[in-house]
Amino acid sequence: MSVLNTILISANIISTLTNNVLNLSYLGAQKLYSSIHNLGDVSMEKYKNELDILDLEVKLKYLEHIIIKYENCAEPNYLFICNKLRQISFEIKAVVGIINTKIEEHQMKYLRNWRSINLDKEFGTLNKLVKILDERLKLIH
Repeated sequence: MSVLNTILISANIISTLTNNVLNLSYLGAQKLYSSIHNLGDVSMEKYKNELDILDLEVKLKYLEHIIIKYENCAEPNYLFICNKLRQISFEIKAVVGIINTKIEEHQMKYLRNWRSINLDKEFGTLNKLVKILDERLKLIH
């Protein structure tokens, strides 16, 4: 097998893995939106507003489109930026997963309507990551 074939096969594997992770990030964001918006908890109101401001669903869908568009580009700068976009999508996926888990655990608690959930730390991290994502998306244009 030639080196070129090996590189092409590796690129296809990485592309498939990346697309799967981006899709999972997007699905996680969708689950987060529905979980937060369906909770009748008054303490969730600020998180609903923050989530609406972040516009995470749209950004992750756009990120998926950008990575697919530029992943086969031979330009080293675009490859570097695509790798950094992948990295930030992994980090966002992890934080969204933590938030979803905490919400699910909160919903299973006894007298959950009388309790409030604190997601300030997670939303602080998510805000930071989305700002980094925004700046990296500016670089691609």
